[in-house]
Parts: sequence; structure tokens; C-alpha cells
Amino acid sequence: MSWEKLRNFDHIIDRKDFSYVVSEKHTDAVKLSMQNIATHADEGINAIVEFLEEYYAEYCRFLEWLHGHGVHDFDMAKRLGRRIQEVIGPLKSERRESIPVRKCKALWKDYCFAMNRLLAYLRGVFLPDTRSNNKPLTKEQLATYILDDREGLGRMNTFNTVGSSLPQRDCIT
Repeated sequence: MSWEKLRNFDHIIDRKDFSYVVSEKHTDAVKLSMQNIATHADEGINAIVEFLEEYYAEYCRFLEWLHGHGVHDFDMAKRLGRRIQEVIGPLKSERRESIPVRKCKALWKDYCFAMNRLLAYLRGVFLPDTRSNNKPLTKEQLATYILDDREGLGRMNTFNTVGSSLPQRDCIT
């Protein structure tokens, strides 16, 4: 899935909450939790709810740091928090309500969509023509992005390549 490329930004952004949100361990756990929440026994549901709440808290903390309010991709990514609360809210009550399987599948699709929107927003944040003063990027983050060969400008420019991978000129003979 394309949202898994968010991991490429982990060393660029270098924040604990972002690392938590995009780590493979936690995204796999989110997937399992969202897919199995409808069929899980009452004993294990508390652990799932606690994990999803912790994940949601880290996700919201990172989004608050980004300050992207009013930007479409950011707002779409922010909606995921409301969807998670809609699902885990009834599970925390004394009288646990059952969650239909189709709602869990829809939540997983919403999660994937929100993470894709977050990826699109992050890519836009680092573009020079869209960068504004309200985005809290540091000089180190910008420099790391410029030199990064997986996500940043380093993958497009020849100053970051060596040897046989240099662009070759076509010779007309």
C-alpha cells in the first residue's frame, strides 16, 4: 500500500509520536485490531481498546504538531480520529455493544485512506512552492529531506548519485 511509504519520512521528521504511528509493528497491530474487533472475546477487547486509544493519542499529537488545519489532505487525515472514537466508544461502555464486521472493514478502509492523505500532505509540506511559515519544520528536517534518496529531492537530482548510476547522454551516431 502506498501509505506504507510514510515510513520513509520517519528519519526525516524524527519525532517519537510519528515513529510510533508509522512503525510496522504498530500498523500491523492496528490492522489486526480493526479486523478482529468484531469477533474478539470480551476478555481481549479491553487490550484492543487500550491499544487503539494509545495509537489514537500519538496520531493526534503528531497531527497537532503539523498545524495543517484547513488543508484538504490534512483534514481528511484528521477524520480518522473521529472514526476510531466512533468504534471504540461503544466498546468502552459497561454494556459492550457488538460491532458489525462490515463496520470494522469500513474502519480499516478509512484508516488506509487517512494514511494516504497524510502521506500526500507530508509530501506537500516539503515542497518549496507550498512551504509556508505556519508549518513547524526545522532546518535539520529540511536538509534531511533535500538529501534523502528515498522521498526527498535527492532521488530526483544528480548531485546525490555516484558512479554508473549517473545520467547518460544519448549519443547520435
